[in-house]
Amino acid sequence: MPNYNFNVTIEGIEGLMSKLQNSPRIVEDAERSMLERATLQAKTTAKENAPVDKSILRGSIDHDIKGSVGEMVGIVGTNVKYAKFQEEGTGIYGKRHRMITPINARMLAFKAGGKMVFARAVRGTEGKFYLKKGLEDVKSSLDVIRKIGFDVLRKGLSL
Repeated sequence: MPNYNFNVTIEGIEGLMSKLQNSPRIVEDAERSMLERATLQAKTTAKENAPVDKSILRGSIDHDIKGSVGEMVGIVGTNVKYAKFQEEGTGIYGKRHRMITPINARMLAFKAGGKMVFARAVRGTEGKFYLKKGLEDVKSSLDVIRKIGFDVLRKGLSL
């Protein structure tokens, strides 16, 4: 039986190995790029849909990214105390689905339109769902967001 010997040389393998050693950083860059786009888009849509009185709520909506590779989380929200009520609604429109009535008094008292209002009960306010609309906007753009991640990977690995 004849003995055949041959050598195979793969050119560029050193460069590929170097790129693969950097792959955790490249993957982190891709993940961070996708989350940055998603959270920025959600924040922008939420601000566009947030109710405006004095712009306090709208101005407080922000985004952040926390964590490391594979565990990153994008956060969009606000620290304004009344934000939850604007998002979800109150009274018959809120989670409890009932009129707002006084607890320690006979009447509710509040200002509306610059005038004092007294009432035994109020219906509440409908939720604006501005944060939910931001999330829905991101969901409708997932293909674009994924492409951003793939482009970062492709560039990082020089493919």
